[in-house]
Amino acid sequence: MFVRGGYVAMMRVTSRGRGYKGPRSRGTGASGGALQPNCSVRNAASYLRLYPKNFTRYLAFGSTHPTATLVAPTQSLAANPFQLDYSPTRLLTSSGFCTVLDSSSDESMPYSFAGAVQPANDKSMVTTRTRSSTASSSSSSSNSNPKRSVPNRGGKKKATVLTLRRKYENGTPIVMLTAYDAPSARIASDAGVDMILVGDSVGMVVLGRSSTVGVTMEEMIHHCKAVTATGPLKSLVVGDMPFGSFLTPQDAVINAARLMKEGNVDAIKVEGGEEMAPTIKALASAGMVVVGHIGLCPQAVAAAGGFRMQGKTKEAVEKLLNDARALEEAGASFIVIEMVPREVGQYITENLRTPTIGIGAGGGTSGQVLVWHDMLGVYPTPPKFVKQYAGVGDIMRKAVECFVADVEGKAYPGPEHSTPLAENVAHSLGVASSPRPAPADAAPGNVARTGKVGSLTPPDDPELEPVLVLGGGSLGSLFAGRLAQHYSVYMLSGYEDHVMEIQRAGLTILEGGHSGQEAVTRPVHAATSVEDVLDQAGGKFRTIFMLTSGPNTAKRARAASVLLADDGIVVTLQNGLDNENVIAESVSPERVVVGVTNQGALLTNPGEVHHTGRAGETTLLPHRMQLDETSRVKELLVKCGFPVRVESTPGTRDQLRWKKLAVNAVLNPLTALLGVQNGKLLDSEGIEGVVDGVINELVQVARGEGVVLRPEDLRKEIRRIAEVTAKNRSSMLRSLDTGRELEIRQINGAIATRGVTMGIATPVNNLLCNLLQARCAATQQAQGVRLLTGTTPQPDSPHPPLFALPQGFPSSNPSAAPELPVLQTVGEVRNWRSQLPAKARVGFVPTMGSLHDGHLQLLEEARARADHVVCSIFVNPKQFGPGEDYARYPRSLEDDLSKLRDQGIASCVFAPGPADVFPAHPRPSTYVDVEGIEAHGEGLCRPGFFRGVATVCIPLFNIVRPDTVVFGQKDALQCIVIKKLVRDLHMGIRVVVAPTARDHDGLAMSSRNVYLSSEERATAPALYQALCRAARIPGSPSVADVVASVTTSVGDSPLDLEYATVVDWETGEEITDLLRPVGQLPPSILCAAAKCGNTRILDNVLLHK
Repeated sequence: MFVRGGYVAMMRVTSRGRGYKGPRSRGTGASGGALQPNCSVRNAASYLRLYPKNFTRYLAFGSTHPTATLVAPTQSLAANPFQLDYSPTRLLTSSGFCTVLDSSSDESMPYSFAGAVQPANDKSMVTTRTRSSTASSSSSSSNSNPKRSVPNRGGKKKATVLTLRRKYENGTPIVMLTAYDAPSARIASDAGVDMILVGDSVGMVVLGRSSTVGVTMEEMIHHCKAVTATGPLKSLVVGDMPFGSFLTPQDAVINAARLMKEGNVDAIKVEGGEEMAPTIKALASAGMVVVGHIGLCPQAVAAAGGFRMQGKTKEAVEKLLNDARALEEAGASFIVIEMVPREVGQYITENLRTPTIGIGAGGGTSGQVLVWHDMLGVYPTPPKFVKQYAGVGDIMRKAVECFVADVEGKAYPGPEHSTPLAENVAHSLGVASSPRPAPADAAPGNVARTGKVGSLTPPDDPELEPVLVLGGGSLGSLFAGRLAQHYSVYMLSGYEDHVMEIQRAGLTILEGGHSGQEAVTRPVHAATSVEDVLDQAGGKFRTIFMLTSGPNTAKRARAASVLLADDGIVVTLQNGLDNENVIAESVSPERVVVGVTNQGALLTNPGEVHHTGRAGETTLLPHRMQLDETSRVKELLVKCGFPVRVESTPGTRDQLRWKKLAVNAVLNPLTALLGVQNGKLLDSEGIEGVVDGVINELVQVARGEGVVLRPEDLRKEIRRIAEVTAKNRSSMLRSLDTGRELEIRQINGAIATRGVTMGIATPVNNLLCNLLQARCAATQQAQGVRLLTGTTPQPDSPHPPLFALPQGFPSSNPSAAPELPVLQTVGEVRNWRSQLPAKARVGFVPTMGSLHDGHLQLLEEARARADHVVCSIFVNPKQFGPGEDYARYPRSLEDDLSKLRDQGIASCVFAPGPADVFPAHPRPSTYVDVEGIEAHGEGLCRPGFFRGVATVCIPLFNIVRPDTVVFGQKDALQCIVIKKLVRDLHMGIRVVVAPTARDHDGLAMSSRNVYLSSEERATAPALYQALCRAARIPGSPSVADVVASVTTSVGDSPLDLEYATVVDWETGEEITDLLRPVGQLPPSILCAAAKCGNTRILDNVLLHK
């Protein structure tokens, strides 16, 4: 049918792919003119502009007739190739749908189409790929063949500048998300995302670079093509202009045209403020939709001093507003605002007429954008402003681990994943024909007990499902006895008397209180060897509970590898950390489920267990891919009367494990050392200091692994468990009584080992390890048992022997406070030194006073290596620069002497004045220079500091003449300077660097911490958290990656970062090869310093040891 008196407009294409609108007839329109008679001014303007290439791909014909007069719609399309639908907004052709102009809005309305319209009499028409050339036989406005058009998912139309403008005016936030490939773009579009940004962030999150600067135009075009490859998206696609592609307005127009033509994007994004206004004006004048970007501009991150919060001062806010207004006036359709305080984002938005898209700018902007990988949780440490809506990284990593395990274990591919050869062909080739895979829904049958190992899951009687318990101690026996109510339970244990009694009379469980207990005896198949279990069971097990002590884990894991069915899992409910890693050496990691239990039990006699902690709970902590199997285990335990919950959230899982570790780290070793039941421990006199020491060290180490715990919560939990299991003798106490190997290394040793790798001092846990190992060795020797292997401390042992008790540990004579000589002159020190025996070893700890626990730990380290310890208290004027805090540095000599007397380690204190150390003071005197150290990091920020350190060490060392000096790792570069000084000058002194002492929240102890206000003290740990986060980047991060991570993390906090750098731990030289993987570095250290208010804090972590 034809429109009587109608006017048909069409889009023509220039040689560069851009389009312009005009009448179908090159002469005049149907009404006799170039424009229709009733044309509005707004509609007429649509004829006076050039349209970008992406518009010309989908626009073909349009009608702006307000009310089309139609002939009978029953005529065929083949006879009437320009048949109009009853709606004036759509036009059908013999090739399918085309988008047209809506007469009510004059807006281009794209619709699904099967091919381009190409009238025979017009060769300039757009040509595109055609999915099907078959003419539609329907006159309706929908395509009858779904294969001929890209479906309009969800009924949502293509987002355009005008539709997004309406959304903005209606007060509905605009949603933007990055995407870098076809699958993610299609998912985002189908999910309702308004704008897809193909950002130059691809360089960091996809290509693995440390910044966006290296992204090229070709790479951006490549990824833009990938995003638009699946056909029309409902989202408005924005292409990011990479660094260097818009240095001049002319360059910008040329490169933006490439992005639109070759990358098929709808709009262009340009970073920069007011200086970019001419560029944006040129782009807008060329007919392009432009998105501006102010605030933090990643392409200029080096000039901004790192990934830091912008707009934190009045002047900076005014500058941002001026930038935004300049971009708006230049023609930007949208403006991205990145990393500004939320009030600033709202303030700028309220003062613009242009929609703003915020990222880390609060909720007051017109919309929000996030990076795809951050939002989905691909990486574990996103910026602070990101909300992770999934843990995709963990899911992918676990899936890959499962794949690796299946391939290496020859579990994949199975029969169901491959095609067998026909039996006759196999026979003709002389090869064995593979068995056909069983149907997926086939039920396993009974296994005949003929000695052949097979799966044991009797289908006709599920209550007889076999379950194996590895370990016959208190908890192992409790679980075995309870499970025997409904299942066929097998137990593998090394307690021969216990096993023999169970074999003879069954396993008896005493339920109830300590008087009037109810005794229930149940059959349990107990054995002492894997062979016996196989003989009794005749097959393998789908469920194995690992309840043995830590030292036996490896042995029982090897047994599990033999006894576990192909679809089985091992549930470890053991004390301590890292048992699952030991098990995973014998069993595939995806088949190991970790759990914690607070159930209490006590072995009263062979074959008899008393269930004491009935109020306890068992929590299973699976990864997401283990949830199905874990649900089965939960049902199994609940059926037998155990309270069970499942927790798979990563943060909560870790908190529960460390909370359980805290209970074990206090109750087990201390009850073993004191020989008391759990309930009597916390009432023991003088034990509070040790309990607090264990807890505080554990909290620091846990924080280093990203787990936040509150000491008061741990104390409450420890007391609760001690009360619930008051009559119990801990497993460590029982092992000590019987001369068995202790699981101290899995509990307190796990804390100490992690502390070493993080640079966190753990003297209390170290001491408990050494005391219990020595006590166990003595018990074994007395009983004629072989000595515990590995108890002799080795030079590189992670648990060095500590002979001095930590502060707060009960002393055999607490009232004894030794005299402490205070020496103030060089002569007094030399006189004291001369009175020592010739072979006496002297340790030296130089300090500037204002002593804290960190200094006291250095003295403990010195005492472990020397017969006598000297502590100096001297505020060195030569290491303070102009304007620094020499005059107000905290000085409290009497308090310092009181702390040293209480500790009882220092043999004397050297407290000189400046003139005693530097005879020429205050006149210029001799200096010692250390070359190269002031070229970066701390040296660059504090010129002259290391010269002052080196200069003071020479006279101090000459006066005291120590054999060993001890410094803290917190001042890492200072330690490096001193080691080089001692080595280069052949001073013959051993330099020991002790781990950094930290408060419970991770903040490195420092005398200057007294400067911090309560608010600043709460934010100061952010520096250490940023360093730990950078040091734990998964995969193979480069030097640039870890530095950028610190910069970003600190930038999200109130701290003002001064520097972050990686230096060689031996030479102090900065690692300048930024692309070098951290794993390939020599022993190195990641150092950083920041201002917290007016207080300067510095910290570091080892990257490679």
